[in-house]
Amino acid sequence: MKRTTAPVSRRDFLKLTGGTLAVAGLSGFRMPPLDSKIPIGTQMWVVRQEAAEDLAGTLKALADLGYQGVEFADDYFGHEIKDIRMMLDDNGLEVMGNHIFLQSMQGEELSKTLEVNEALGAKNLIVRWLRPEQYANKDALLTLSEEMNAVAAQLRPHGMRVGYHNHAEIFAVHDGEMAWNILADNTDDDVIMQLDTGNAMHAPEPPDVVELMRRNAGRTLTVHIKPFSAETPAAYIGQDDIDWKSFIQLAETVGGTECYIIEYEIPGTPPLKALEANIALFKEQVKAA
Repeated sequence: MKRTTAPVSRRDFLKLTGGTLAVAGLSGFRMPPLDSKIPIGTQMWVVRQEAAEDLAGTLKALADLGYQGVEFADDYFGHEIKDIRMMLDDNGLEVMGNHIFLQSMQGEELSKTLEVNEALGAKNLIVRWLRPEQYANKDALLTLSEEMNAVAAQLRPHGMRVGYHNHAEIFAVHDGEMAWNILADNTDDDVIMQLDTGNAMHAPEPPDVVELMRRNAGRTLTVHIKPFSAETPAAYIGQDDIDWKSFIQLAETVGGTECYIIEYEIPGTPPLKALEANIALFKEQVKAA
């Protein structure tokens, strides 16, 4: 499948304009003005143990901490989707996405996936993991891109988008280019490149996450805000190695970012305590940016 775009793609347009022009109304993208506040959510994987014991109580706790939404990981903790939707509504929480497997959006699995996510209210279906052979070289990445584009075409009529959540391995270089960028260059503009800052920094040769967002303008529609410190692995946001000010400035201009998803998983640190501290610290970074 060849990528079909206008003579000047959204990505090139944003690069040429410096990302300062709004692209509202174009294929569902929302580019917030500089003074806007992008909603902040978290990944349910972070609080999976708490949610398994008391989902309603966990969702209330997240809302009380100031989180505006959650992203699922295809785990519904033994509850019916309709009941989860009710819990979310009761706490004013939006569904920022769902992490699932690529094969769940292909073939006979697609109809079930559509049914579940339409009931849940998940519009962003993010590929949570890939087999190593799917990104082992450029040819494999081009094949993967075709698969992602095919899935994107099937999701569009339902108001949904497919995306990919990075792990460290996707930043290997093939033929002079990072696998992440090869995937971005060969997928349609509404395929979400969900950048996980912490995972990226764990790559053998860590990329510049700020430059990744700039380079792939308009594609970082959702982003995982995960701190990383080489010297202090348990560091919270703002106490780590990431240039959050520059990152946030790009998210609110060229990134096209629609939601921030805070993720923090350090053994021995209670998840809700960590999420409470990190949302406060991240809001400080947003103000400073």
